[in-house]
Amino acid sequence: MGLFDRLRAPADPPWTPPLLGSCACAEHVELLHDHPLPLATARESRDTVTVGELVAGSALDARPAEPEEQWRVLAHSGQRIGPFHWMLKLGDQGRALYDDAAPAALDDTLSIQPGVERVAREDPESFLVGAPTLCASGLKAAMVRALDNPRVRPMPD
Repeated sequence: MGLFDRLRAPADPPWTPPLLGSCACAEHVELLHDHPLPLATARESRDTVTVGELVAGSALDARPAEPEEQWRVLAHSGQRIGPFHWMLKLGDQGRALYDDAAPAALDDTLSIQPGVERVAREDPESFLVGAPTLCASGLKAAMVRALDNPRVRPMPD
């Protein structure tokens, strides 16, 4: 041990996903199993898919971010943003629940959910999410609540 090693602050331990029950989630996706979400192209209120169908069809998936995904550099400013803790993916069935031409962007509505600190959209179906206190189930529930927002679908004529 060198002379200055004892004065150096210890490094923060690497982030590990909180387990269900030890997280700070407002709700979990399991409790939203029967919750209906309207399709972006729905003309009638019965054109919906349930959260349970999304989860069963692997159209809503969350995994911890890989080390190379945890930080991003903005192309226009060179600013480094992060850390991102989760990679959240929507499959084709989930992609049908929002529209890129809608008044509000899905990543914006996700970023205002409780426990979510930052969101970066990787592509139309992938989102990097900074949410250190949410478990995977709570993050999926946050996406469900973001998809609940009517402004992520086209405004009716």
